[in-house]
Amino acid sequence: MSLYELAKVIHETNKGNGFDPPTWDNLPAKVMFAVTELEEGMAAIRGDGEDPLTEELADAAIRILDILHSVWNDRWADRTGDVLSFRPDGGLFEPGEVALWRPLSMLCKGVEAWRHERRRDVQSALEIALRELFLFGIRLGVDLHVIIEWKNAKNGTRGLRHGKARAEG
Repeated sequence: MSLYELAKVIHETNKGNGFDPPTWDNLPAKVMFAVTELEEGMAAIRGDGEDPLTEELADAAIRILDILHSVWNDRWADRTGDVLSFRPDGGLFEPGEVALWRPLSMLCKGVEAWRHERRRDVQSALEIALRELFLFGIRLGVDLHVIIEWKNAKNGTRGLRHGKARAEG
């Protein structure tokens, strides 16, 4: 399924689980949830996380895809198309924390653009953050699209708000 279709399925799963949908007004909070997934990815890299790094990458991508679908429907750019042709060149080793900094930085830039009502810049920042997650997946030797589909199916079985007290998440 295309990334646009997957974003719609993710949105429906989240809605079915009782989560508030992303909107322009709550966008910073929704982006922050993607940031927390990246922090959990850092914990996975350190070896003290609860879930594997690839699952945390999928969680962050799920958050971003839900925002893109909810706020822009299908009027956003799938910038991940060329990552499937990317092959690591065997160059210098890059720590995972450095690779996670790129999507994190783009999420921060997106929130800053939101503060200035620069909608197109917010959208672009989220698109690029998503692309960086997919590139990191390729560097890890995984197809993040497949992991996202699996994780979204898992999320669909987790029940109302995944046991959380608040619907914002």
